[in-house]
Amino acid sequence: MVLAFLSASVCGGDKHLVRATGPFQNAYVGYWVDEAMAGNGYTPEAFVALARFAFEDLMLHRLQVSIIPRNGPSLRVAEKLGLRNEGTALRYLEINGVWEDHVRFAITSEDWAQTRTPT
Repeated sequence: MVLAFLSASVCGGDKHLVRATGPFQNAYVGYWVDEAMAGNGYTPEAFVALARFAFEDLMLHRLQVSIIPRNGPSLRVAEKLGLRNEGTALRYLEINGVWEDHVRFAITSEDWAQTRTPT
């Protein structure tokens, strides 16, 4: 398995893609936007560009996003993008000494192909 990390600073925020190859063929996506830039649609737009790169150039099978349940704006981004809610992972990540639950979202290459197929 090979891990790669891609990071870009856009509009006062960060977008991250951590990629694993081999049988996993997945990437974990993280994003953060400066509060002053929030609400302008930059994060969904950046996610679409990142997904296009992940699925069409890197040929990955799946992208995953994990969001703390109290982070309403990030949850709205995932819903706006049509990412599949795969449930809550209890005590998923330790943040500042506290194990935090995360709602897990995903999109597969098959999902991506359907969203890109004209009807």
